[in-house]
Amino acid sequence: MIDASAFLAILLEEPDGPEMAQRIASAKAPYTSPLAVYETCACLMNARQIAANDAQDMLRELLDEAAVRVVPVTEGMTSVALGAFEKYGRSRHPRRFEFRELLRLRLCSRLPRAPLVQWQ
Repeated sequence: MIDASAFLAILLEEPDGPEMAQRIASAKAPYTSPLAVYETCACLMNARQIAANDAQDMLRELLDEAAVRVVPVTEGMTSVALGAFEKYGRSRHPRRFEFRELLRLRLCSRLPRAPLVQWQ
């Protein structure tokens, strides 16, 4: 599971970008979520002051080059993530997980042995 932070490290040429690119390249079947796509594009639009189409084109080129597939979020995954939020969410648990984090963890759990690639 590739998080928006990993894509942004690469696309914004941050110091950890090459490491993130290598981790994605070494993944057997890299994938991400529509939420990560949205977050990446929204951040690119702000950081580069570019239009949505330009941000999508930048990310699409990276996704295609690295053979990253976008895994759809199902209603069942959303329900599980909301249940986890109820138990571990921002105002309910010291860890203060956000919905996007819970959804990302749910997607990772869906595919066995799928590492999470994210910038720390």
